[in-house]
Amino acid sequence: DGKVFGMNAELGIVCMWPENIDVDLYVTDLATGTTCFFNAKTQSFGSLLEDVISRASPDDDRYELFYQKKIVPGRYQIAVAIYNGQNSSWNGMPAHVEGYVVMHPGRGNQVKKPYRPVTLTQGGVKTVIGTLTVTNNNIDLQE
Repeated sequence: DGKVFGMNAELGIVCMWPENIDVDLYVTDLATGTTCFFNAKTQSFGSLLEDVISRASPDDDRYELFYQKKIVPGRYQIAVAIYNGQNSSWNGMPAHVEGYVVMHPGRGNQVKKPYRPVTLTQGGVKTVIGTLTVTNNNIDLQE
C-alpha cells in the first residue's frame, strides 16, 4: 500500500529494540555529510518520524523510522547509539537493536533488506549498521 507503519513513503529505515532505553537512529548522506537524527529530523534527503526516548510498557512496540516520501538516490550511512546526554535516564544496560530497510513498501516491487542485529553497550557511541546505496528502483545494504 506504499506505507511504512502508516507513513506514505517510498523508502524506510526501521530501527527497533525491546528495552526501555533511548536508542537513536542516525542516517548520514555520504555525499554532503549531513545527518538526519533527533536534533535534525528533517533533511533534504529524508526525515525522522519520531524520537523514541522511553517505553511505556514491556510490550510497547514503538520504533524509530527514517523515511523518504520520494526516492532520493544516494549513499547513506546508517548508525545507532544509546542516548547518554543531558536528561538521559540510561542505567548502563545494553540495547538490542534490529531492523530493516524497505523500498516501495507493500507494493509488488517491494525490496526489503534486514540488517544485522547489534548490541549497544556504551552510551553516546555510534555503531555503524552499514552503508545503504539507493537508486530509483533498488537498494543495496553493505554491512
